[in-house]
Amino acid sequence: QVAVTVHAVSIPVSFAKAWPTLKETIEATKPNIVIATGLKHAARGVMLERCATNLMDAIKPDADNVIPRREPIDPNGPAAYWTRLPLRSILNDFTDDSIPATLSSDAGTFVCNSLFYNLLNWTATQERVLGGFVSFPPVVPAHSSQHGLPLDQQIAAGRDVVREAVRYYLKPSSS
Repeated sequence: QVAVTVHAVSIPVSFAKAWPTLKETIEATKPNIVIATGLKHAARGVMLERCATNLMDAIKPDADNVIPRREPIDPNGPAAYWTRLPLRSILNDFTDDSIPATLSSDAGTFVCNSLFYNLLNWTATQERVLGGFVSFPPVVPAHSSQHGLPLDQQIAAGRDVVREAVRYYLKPSSS
């Protein structure tokens, strides 16, 4: 067993403020693993995001009433970054725990993708820090016919993500 400290921070749904808010927490806590999460209203289960693209292309305003259209997140950055989180191992845990989930190759073009891209851009400059993004569906009551997941399944999913990320961090060949 390994002791893990989790630091949670609420991120504004703002292209200008999301990454600086997360980066401030990262600088204060010096984590080995950063797992960002977001709400995906249309999701029917947990979505493990594989890559972040260098594109902001909003169809609605963010919290600051900004609607970037077809703009790069980083004009000098690569087109995309791929997460190094052990997504298949996490997905296997979800299957064992009966948590509906999928691998996603599209984090969208709104604030979640922008945050994910900036996170992976930052981890690319760090010697040994893992970063990733998980999109969660809405919380619904147990046995609900609405799309989403009950809170207990979402908590179990978060636990599985952290456990597999820590396992992989400690033993990279394990996943």
